[in-house]
Amino acid sequence: MISGLSLILCGCANLVQTQRDTQSNIDVAELGLYWVVKDGVLDWSIFSDDEVQHSFTAQFTINSEGKIKALKLSGNQTGFNPSESQIAEFSKQEFNATSANYEKQAVTASMFIGQG
Repeated sequence: MISGLSLILCGCANLVQTQRDTQSNIDVAELGLYWVVKDGVLDWSIFSDDEVQHSFTAQFTINSEGKIKALKLSGNQTGFNPSESQIAEFSKQEFNATSANYEKQAVTASMFIGQG
């Protein structure tokens, strides 16, 4: 019986190791468990203009250094076509790992941004 318990614990330890080496796909509600924005709030205003307020879906990865990588935007309206410079400017925002994410695990987050 004791050796069976040891085997289970060993398996759990390996599972934790595997999770640490991969990035997690999370939703916006879970983002704060891993990372917080250095300046307090993500600034999405770079993707709006004076004439039209766009709504869109965003997916991006926060790497182990707290930097935004692989930002993908999909507009829910015609005419939403962000420029490379807008994407580059947005991607300058950085994150700090939470104390729970002391290993600085990379995550990919998806969220809907509604403006208007």
